[in-house]
Order: sequence, then structure tokens, then C-alpha cells
Amino acid sequence: MNRNDIILLTEEFVRQNLKGYDSGHDWWHIDRARKLALFINEEETFADPFIAEITALLHDSADSKFAGDNSERTYLLISDFMDKCGMTEIRDQVLNVIKNVSFSIKIKLVIRMIHYFGLYRMRTGWMLSEQ
Repeated sequence: MNRNDIILLTEEFVRQNLKGYDSGHDWWHIDRARKLALFINEEETFADPFIAEITALLHDSADSKFAGDNSERTYLLISDFMDKCGMTEIRDQVLNVIKNVSFSIKIKLVIRMIHYFGLYRMRTGWMLSEQ
């Protein structure tokens, strides 16, 4: 299975997991997060673009705001999904990021993201209201 196939399977996995989430964390939120992560990665090269994209796609899949007490169970589902799709090699790295990214405690990251979001909007003309 190639990376494009894995990304398509991950998109479908995420869509299924997002059912019932509020509109602020729907598919379009995930897609915007993915595009922004890939843009930032182009500017700073912090990760393999494939890993950055998979992480961005999965970033809310086990969010405690939605999974509640089932977060650990959801992490296991993500882990199993990644293993079945041939992503065992990057699984721990992706899960570590998902488990440890919290905007409420990482203000510096938020400030940097706002900076890059503005830069991204300037270069692409993308507006927040677009989906």
C-alpha cells in the first residue's frame, strides 16, 4: 500500500470517528489543520510530510472533549488502524504527538501557528469562511 492509499484510508477512518462531533471539530476542521500543518512543515521542515499529514488528520480522533473516558480505548483503535495500514513504524511518534498537543498549555505554539496562519493566508488568499 502506498502513502496516497494510506492517506485516503486515514481520511475515511477520521470521517467515521468524527461523526457526532460539534461543527468546530468536523471534517473541515481536520482538513484545515492538515493544510496548515503541511504549510508550516514546508516553512520549517519539522517532520516527514507524510507523518505531519497523518498526525494532523488524526489529531482530534481521541480528543478527551469528545471521547471522554474512552480516550485510551480510542488510542488503541488508532494504534490498531495504523498497524493494519502498515504505519507501525510511525505509530508511536504519531500517537505521542496526538497525546501531548494541547493548545491550552502550549501558548507559544499557538502564537507561532497564528503567525504561520497569517502568512499562509497572505500567500494563498485563503479565508477562514472557505471550506
